[in-house]
Amino acid sequence: MGAKDSTEKVLEAFDDVFADIMNALIFGGRRVVKESDLQDAQPFSYYKADGRIRGQERDVGKKWKSSNIELLSLGLENMSAYEKQMVLRVISYDGADYRNQIPPRRNPVEGKDGGDKSGENGLRFHPVITIVLNFSNTRWPENAKRLSGVLDMSEENWDAIEPWFSDYKINVVDVAFLTNEQIAMFKSDFRFIAELFVKQRTRTERTIGAGKIEHKREVLDLLSAVTGDTRFLETETIGNGESEEMNMRSMIDDWLDEGRAEGRVEGRAEGEERGLDKMLRRTVEKLMTKSDMTENQALDFLDVTEEERRRFYK
Repeated sequence: MGAKDSTEKVLEAFDDVFADIMNALIFGGRRVVKESDLQDAQPFSYYKADGRIRGQERDVGKKWKSSNIELLSLGLENMSAYEKQMVLRVISYDGADYRNQIPPRRNPVEGKDGGDKSGENGLRFHPVITIVLNFSNTRWPENAKRLSGVLDMSEENWDAIEPWFSDYKINVVDVAFLTNEQIAMFKSDFRFIAELFVKQRTRTERTIGAGKIEHKREVLDLLSAVTGDTRFLETETIGNGESEEMNMRSMIDDWLDEGRAEGRVEGRAEGEERGLDKMLRRTVEKLMTKSDMTENQALDFLDVTEEERRRFYK
């Protein structure tokens, strides 16, 4: 569903959270990526299939400028379960980012787009990095991190083919398996998320850090999106100030406690439907405010189903 996909990206799209994730995962906790050096990247790219132009969208993408790297494209993809085709998706995202760096060729005589290659020695290209955040309680299969691990290949002629084959590799972080040392590298709200998923997987009484949560609503939305548990969406507001923080942590503690018991909440399907409806309405309102879309344009953009549209207007 479009609303669910959009909502789970919001927390990581904040520059403080995005920079923190990159600093912890890529730079070992050093504060190398600064919020002020980040700018939103175009999430959409297009490709042609079956004679039609189709679109694809990254979860979160940023461009980073620094003194050492003029420009670097960084992207995040959220996954709540293993998907075999993830390697192919990342290849298409990264390939689109690289293709967009190639400027149109110009005709040196007419000054129009053409076949001129003059000046190519002056072109400068930048690297692209995509990180897949796996929020499930199961590690991503090692062989599925490489293109060769998800392709159906006959071994008959593989010896001849292998030297010509580019075995693309993706970067996957199993959030629920992060160590204490790795979690300590996070300084933003993502530390709270990481601790929570480790605690859920291990089913221990591990204490979650008491640091202040800056983006409370977005933390709850992300948790709902990647866990499928809509109790995080039951109320639009959960208090004010310190009471809001306490209520939020109490709600999450209750969820963790129930997760250690056999079975989960009955009536999950009905509750999830109500929660997703609320999520859809919030997302539509944000699109209407920030992108000057009409209500119908926002619903079309999110590609909601007829049933979801009916419930929305009801």
